[in-house]
Amino acid sequence: MASNFGQNKKQNMKKLFLNSILTLTLALGAGCLKPVKVLDVKVIGPNETAWVIPLDISTKDTQAKFNSVDFLNGRKVAAKRVMIDKVERSIGRFWWEIEWIPAVRVITVDRSLVTREWTDNTGTGTAAAKQGIPVNTKDNIGLTIGLTITVSIDEEDASTYLYYHGEKSLASVTDENIRSYAVAELNKAVSSMDLTDFQQHQSSIYNTLFTNAVHVFKEKGVKIQYLGNAEGWHFSNQAIQDSINKSFIAQQDNKTAEMEQIATKTRNATLVLNAQAQVEAAEKLLKAKEASELQNQLAIQKMTAETGLKMAEKWDGKLPSNILPSNSPLLMNLGGQTQK
Repeated sequence: MASNFGQNKKQNMKKLFLNSILTLTLALGAGCLKPVKVLDVKVIGPNETAWVIPLDISTKDTQAKFNSVDFLNGRKVAAKRVMIDKVERSIGRFWWEIEWIPAVRVITVDRSLVTREWTDNTGTGTAAAKQGIPVNTKDNIGLTIGLTITVSIDEEDASTYLYYHGEKSLASVTDENIRSYAVAELNKAVSSMDLTDFQQHQSSIYNTLFTNAVHVFKEKGVKIQYLGNAEGWHFSNQAIQDSINKSFIAQQDNKTAEMEQIATKTRNATLVLNAQAQVEAAEKLLKAKEASELQNQLAIQKMTAETGLKMAEKWDGKLPSNILPSNSPLLMNLGGQTQK
């Protein structure tokens, strides 16, 4: 009896040991089957701003704060490399049947400059398509205006941008939101003017558009650095534009002809003036020559008169006894007779 009891005890101990070994083996096997937790890495560029947003909202207060700029400012990170933590989620009946899912989400916004040129010139515009802004004047004349714009996002406005635009790129915001605003504002301004008024007040229209756009989009996190006219404007109806171009060319041709005529008259007048100046110079030279000759004649006459005066002063009233040298064979005795 005692022998049977001892034998049963040994068998129970053996079963217990085997069960323990089996349990340990299963546990170790399950541990090997359970996925390893590996963290993801997100690298933030120098021109980007990043936020780490928790995906599990624990309280209503936290959930309410999520939809605010202050909440986003609180989740902004300065690091340029973020380790994304993960949490365990069951996907089966057994405890080792799990998967690791991110506990947070990293959102980035690129703050780099974006420049656009909206024109109908496919060679200079940003896009190959015609992107000029269509407007109509008060007298129902269709025009197409070209615009150029440069925008960016300041670091301190990044959370505001994310709140209003989400993960939408700045390029898309520029091409869609800001362009739509520019179309609406230009049409509102131009539709209140006739063509003449528009031509006279273009500068004021563009300045007002820029000033208002800066204010409107600053409140939505976008900094508009420049917004203005590009490549002027033209008539939407090409026939009208062609007619205007021909008329302008004709006017320019007329102006060119008039200017050439004026230039010819000026050249001729200059030639006449030069000729007149030469004649006057010659006359002055001739007068100077005649005056010099007259002066010489007067000087000679003066010298002759002075000589005659001196001779008259020295004459004693008698005629000279001879007018030939003495002993001259032609000597004439003007006195008495020759004595024999």
